Amino acid sequence: MSRFRKTLFSPNTGRILAVLLTLGFFILSGALSILLPALTPAFYRREFAKNDTLALVRQQAAYLSDEKAASYVASLSEEELLALMKHTLRYCIFLEDDLNITVNGERLEVFREDELSHMRDVRSVFGGGLLLTLAGLVLFVLGVVYFRIRPRLYASCRRVPYITLAVLAGLLLIVALAAAIDFTAAFAVFHKIFFAGTKWRFGDGVMIAMIGDIFPDLVPIIFVLWIFLLGSFVFVLSRVSRALRGASQDEGPGQTLPAGSGKAESSDSPNESPASEGPSPEQNR
Repeated sequence: MSRFRKTLFSPNTGRILAVLLTLGFFILSGALSILLPALTPAFYRREFAKNDTLALVRQQAAYLSDEKAASYVASLSEEELLALMKHTLRYCIFLEDDLNITVNGERLEVFREDELSHMRDVRSVFGGGLLLTLAGLVLFVLGVVYFRIRPRLYASCRRVPYITLAVLAGLLLIVALAAAIDFTAAFAVFHKIFFAGTKWRFGDGVMIAMIGDIFPDLVPIIFVLWIFLLGSFVFVLSRVSRALRGASQDEGPGQTLPAGSGKAESSDSPNESPASEGPSPEQNR
């Protein structure tokens, strides 16, 4: 048991936990950077007004085979469009079972089968992202608890999070640079990685009309939030490192002891021969 404990709290294990803690925060901050704008109604209101999305969506009624759905889409209001967007987001995070909506107790097929097929794939990607976020949370909490138990171990490997974060942030900046240079090409590569075939390419339909123009504005917001959260993490790390460094200096061997509290100042020390214990020259005379 003592050998296991020694291995568990060894410097190498501390370095591994420091990497995992940083990786966990990187994943968590990425998830927050995506979810915060993606789940904010104000963002969609602004985007819908900017891109005249309502008019584009109404035009898609001509491509719907469900007459009642076509009539509903053709007369869609701004609030109903926002409600449809919220419903789509709830579907992606597993809070709705059906992507098509129900109005006044009647199901309306506002999305075609090709759109439904693609959004099922999108939902699977979201599911993987949620599992990854949970894993990131576990890694981050594990690292925090570990270094709370052994703070001096963090002091011995406090450079590891900075190195790990520099590598991860470098990869993030490469992706951001690629998106800034050619967003359409980067967007296509992203879809080729996560989605099979070309099911994600739509020439028309309610889905592409509703969300097709938001990504060029959404992605920069995600990157800015992500970098901000990582910068906050670096700030916290620097404060923790400074506090630990100050504590180690206070406990160092060069600490000045109060008068009368150390052995060096005690008259009972066997190596010390105070002059007052020997006879003075006057007494010898």
